[in-house]
Amino acid sequence: KSLNQDVALMSALLRLAFSEGKALHREKNLRLGVEAAGLDWQAAQKHLDRDDWKPLVEQYQTEMVEGMGLWGVPSYRLTGSDGEPDLAVWGQDRLWLIAAEIRRRAGRDSAWSS
Repeated sequence: KSLNQDVALMSALLRLAFSEGKALHREKNLRLGVEAAGLDWQAAQKHLDRDDWKPLVEQYQTEMVEGMGLWGVPSYRLTGSDGEPDLAVWGQDRLWLIAAEIRRRAGRDSAWSS
């Protein structure tokens, strides 16, 4: 974060995990993400054993569960408007449901289908 590369790093890591199926608990995959974000792997390794990030993660988890009604990752929430209820789903295998709901709300598709 101090290098202003936090968004690039998280984007690279999420892409590896959810698009490419890479396990981020493996050091070689972490390295791929770090380098894809344009960061130095050798410098990044010095931070692997730190745990000062844990309170921030706990704060975000609390906000996600209590503040937004979401759980787990990836979670998606489509906010309602004009009386429509919010739609919250968990898992990338539910993206079809979000897409169907967007189409329905836009008046392009009245039925939910996979």
